[in-house]
Amino acid sequence: MVLDEVPECTEMDPSFFFADPNDDEEPHGNSERAIAISACNRCYLKTACFQYAIVNDVESGVWGGSVPAQRSAYREKMRTPTVGWVNHKK
Repeated sequence: MVLDEVPECTEMDPSFFFADPNDDEEPHGNSERAIAISACNRCYLKTACFQYAIVNDVESGVWGGSVPAQRSAYREKMRTPTVGWVNHKK
């Protein structure tokens, strides 16, 4: 992997990454979203794209191999405090 390699997404039709906005389900098979996610999974910038989408509350499209429902669930998980991490002093 060469860091100056052009990400595959920049050479793909954006409709693969921004398919039907009402389709928030997991992609399957050869759907446009599945093809976009496959491109993300091969990309060295996948984590950076995912983090960008999380930090900027991006609510549409495939970013870092994730669909909106996955990012929403991740954000919710990060907002939920973990039990047991608090230091209980008496």
